[in-house]
Amino acid sequence: MRARSLYGWTGRLARVDLSRGTCHVEQLNSRLLETYIGGRGLAARLFLDYAPGTGDPLSPGNVVVAAVGPVTGTAIPMNSRVHFVFKSPLTGGYGESSMGGSWPSFFKWAGYDALVILGASEKPAYIVLEREGCRVEDASQLWGLDAYDAEEELVKMYGVSTARAIVIGPAGENLVRYAVVTHGSPRLGIGRGGQAGRTGLGAVFGSKKLKAVIAIAEEKSVPVADEEGVKDLARSLVKKLSEKGIVLRRYGTMAMLDIGNALGFLPTGYWTRTRFEGLTAEKINSEVVRGRLACISCPIACGRDARYRLNGRSGRVEGLEYETTYALGSLLELDEPNAIAYLNDLADKLGIDTISLGNVLGLALAAREKLGLDIPSGKPDVEVLAKLVEDIAYRRGVGKILAEGVKAIAEKLGLEELAVHVRGLEPPGYDPRGLWGMYIAYATSPRGACHLRHMAYIIDIRGLAGDSRSLSKEKIMAIVEWEDRMSLFDSITMCKFSRDVVHFEEASQALAVVTGLDYNVKLVREKARLITLLAHYIERNVFGRAASYDRIPARLLEQSADGKAPAPRQLVEEMLAEYYRARGLDAEGRVKLEELRRLGADI
Repeated sequence: MRARSLYGWTGRLARVDLSRGTCHVEQLNSRLLETYIGGRGLAARLFLDYAPGTGDPLSPGNVVVAAVGPVTGTAIPMNSRVHFVFKSPLTGGYGESSMGGSWPSFFKWAGYDALVILGASEKPAYIVLEREGCRVEDASQLWGLDAYDAEEELVKMYGVSTARAIVIGPAGENLVRYAVVTHGSPRLGIGRGGQAGRTGLGAVFGSKKLKAVIAIAEEKSVPVADEEGVKDLARSLVKKLSEKGIVLRRYGTMAMLDIGNALGFLPTGYWTRTRFEGLTAEKINSEVVRGRLACISCPIACGRDARYRLNGRSGRVEGLEYETTYALGSLLELDEPNAIAYLNDLADKLGIDTISLGNVLGLALAAREKLGLDIPSGKPDVEVLAKLVEDIAYRRGVGKILAEGVKAIAEKLGLEELAVHVRGLEPPGYDPRGLWGMYIAYATSPRGACHLRHMAYIIDIRGLAGDSRSLSKEKIMAIVEWEDRMSLFDSITMCKFSRDVVHFEEASQALAVVTGLDYNVKLVREKARLITLLAHYIERNVFGRAASYDRIPARLLEQSADGKAPAPRQLVEEMLAEYYRARGLDAEGRVKLEELRRLGADI
């Protein structure tokens, strides 16, 4: 199949060598696209070619791969997502992060399925992507700007209607190991933005002196095989998503705050308790939320437009989302929406992952004496927290060690029994003592503690495989099934909030009408399994981080201060072994190479 006969895919990859300041457009093999689909699948496969030689994640040898899917940029709803794969500077292992907003669609419309970034520049640089080609430009005038200012300057330079830029802030420039790559400054008015938030992609950009990547799209269309089929499917999905998305539309992700309090899984007081009555979805909505924001192609609009006033200052931020509110709110026992919104805004400007940030601040408060912090116990002062955030971004004083993340802090100060992380990644807002499926999800995710790979929290909350505080073979099979389906979402690409409408059948139909290929349900399930195993293969086989890394933090295997009992340790170990069997891993948690090849992998 020739590149120009592809539907859905552009068939083009931009390969950038920052050490040489060059960018070349290459054709992607059609078999590669058909096998790995796009997004996470394609990014992981392209990364695998370089993974053994990546070395130090902050060295020029690390490689960043970004990829979108065949559905991205089409009329199929909720498709504007891009997936990044790299070696994580936070965990030292498999790094991946997904981003929504508008940049993924502009990247696709600019004419690319994937971007590979090699080497490191001697001076600040940014990458320009457009249909006519790609190039590396000098970013010296942008270096030192916060994320909002840098994005605004670039987008206005190239045109708000035709350009979108992803950028790093000062945290990325200063190699904070949980720095993000972001877009969507609220001052630009371009709708909902997005962040590649987890595992430290911003620090990798910073180590390469890469400030930004801008995609320029004069034409906003993607050729599809069956235009009427795409329109019909899109209409059907939009209707169903609008009906199913009522709660998300009203409260955004903040509805999870009330569910967490009701079921007792809301991490509070740095993982000592499982409920925090000081925050509710209605309180957040009434005090700071002023409107809704949507990614391109989304009929739900789960994003929030928030305005805050605090201690004589005011501001506007995209938020609040559940994960940020848990991390900067309940985890720190901070119950003021305006204060949380301010910290959210500060983190976004500086370019810091709010989940990791909240966990770092929580550990710092719990270990204030060892860190030499003169902070009184009790409800934290938001101004003190804000100064710590800035110190982290600029690596000033105690910020130098806090910028390294929870795992490094714990190792340096002897706080391993107190620290909460898996594989070096700090967890999102789901205490597994209230949702036992999350023990397996956290332990086995290739990138570390993650809720999005398996959606085990949904399985538990909805009782899809037994009680929320139970573990069984039935639940393990449900976790494996959802893990595969989420791998497919990350590859075609679609937002995971379409999970109640888009199943394997609908995904198969979307791929068929967009690409014109026979993506039947059986084949799509096999591709999803292949993509799932590929990420495990990189982490467990290539990087050698297998069963010994599948460990739950000690604190989460103890009873919480408010009486929430953990799953028995032996049961967790038994269900981990059951997961290995169901997932097709060997007893040491490694992927069987023959299984990858059986599923069509060319490795």
